Amino acid sequence: MGRPALEDGFRMFLPHSRIWERLGEGWLVSRNASVLFAVCSLLTLMVTAVLYVGVPSPTTLSTTSIVLFGAVGFLGPFAMFFLWGGMLRYWMRGEPFGRVARRFWFVVLIVGLCYGAILYYAFVYLPSLRRDRTNLEVAK
Repeated sequence: MGRPALEDGFRMFLPHSRIWERLGEGWLVSRNASVLFAVCSLLTLMVTAVLYVGVPSPTTLSTTSIVLFGAVGFLGPFAMFFLWGGMLRYWMRGEPFGRVARRFWFVVLIVGLCYGAILYYAFVYLPSLRRDRTNLEVAK
């Protein structure tokens, strides 16, 4: 049949960029994707920490620290959007199973934005990848 109405209405908000089309569904569940999403999660948390703690005065920082703060500040927003978009794409695949769980995670992803995506990555994406890899190893 068709996809649920919730997904059809949400489809207009998903990033329909060529990036996701080129990467494909197979890449989304690969080990490389998992590592990249983990790095994006860490960058998001680092940006959050910097925003809450604040950046010290550049006169008190070494050149290396200034470069690191700059790199995190530059890459962080890209990482946030990439992680959020990736987790939304994974949600569209049908994980987790069950109507209530899917709606719950939809709300978490929409309301929580990048922080909701971190939660989704930790509690849905990683366990499902481990489960799938275990099933593949048992099948061999």
